[in-house]
Amino acid sequence: MTLEALFILLVIIIFFLIHNYLKLNDMANSIKDLSLQVDDLQVALDAEQEQVRLLNEKQDAANAALQVIIDELRAEQGDGGTVEDRQALADKIAAVKADLITTAPPTGEETEEEEEEENEEENSDGL
Repeated sequence: MTLEALFILLVIIIFFLIHNYLKLNDMANSIKDLSLQVDDLQVALDAEQEQVRLLNEKQDAANAALQVIIDELRAEQGDGGTVEDRQALADKIAAVKADLITTAPPTGEETEEEEEEENEEENSDGL
């Protein structure tokens, strides 16, 4: 092989190495950029999760306050009125509670057992 051929081969190899180095450098930069974007996404997600948590706390407090009112009304209705009056009031209470739950379901998971117990309590109160 002549010196000229070796020189051309060396230039081709150097070009190939430089090209691959630049490709790797671009890939590394792309990975860094993607990593920064993922970090930004995580920060945004954390902020959204905090907002959801705060809204859930407010909803839980509203549900608890409503339940207190419902319990007080049930206690009051048991002390007087006709069976029909008590049933009408119980129906109104159930409608308000159902409306609230369909608007913003409680964040706490209620098991089927707890739901059945709650329904049994409502039925056993003569409602």
